[in-house]
Amino acid sequence: MSEIKELDPKIKIIEDEIIQFITNSRLFYGRNTINLMILGYFLTRRILTQKELRHLTGSSTGKISRELKKLVNAGSIKKKKNPKSSQLIYYIESVKLSLYPHLLDVLNVVKKWESIFNEIKRDIEENRTKLEAHDRVKKISEIVDRYLNFIPYIKSIIDDMENI
Repeated sequence: MSEIKELDPKIKIIEDEIIQFITNSRLFYGRNTINLMILGYFLTRRILTQKELRHLTGSSTGKISRELKKLVNAGSIKKKKNPKSSQLIYYIESVKLSLYPHLLDVLNVVKKWESIFNEIKRDIEENRTKLEAHDRVKKISEIVDRYLNFIPYIKSIIDDMENI
């Protein structure tokens, strides 16, 4: 795979929409754009070389190399040598498995906020009489409670995912 395969213009439009969706998705909150672009190209093209990714993303060799290493280490993509050219190729084995590490990261970010929301809840409870005059405090308290009620489910999902 030394040259990038040009897609039919109609298919390229769809690919661009997929890449844009992934890079703007809240599901991947906290991920850098180049990492998400690379993941998106693997979802649409399945097998790519570093050179092809440089062409598709417009990023430097160093940046592509670093992001590929992160994706390989996370288990999102795999790498092997092309037996014909001995060039390294990267590929996605399964869309499901490639998204798994990203979802786990998002869930762990949500879990990390638990202590902050507990602190907010304590502050509201401790200052309830002072805060009752503010009409927004009740709504904020409801949001905090809803979030904290959600955390046990997140922890359960993380535990289940880590045991797979």
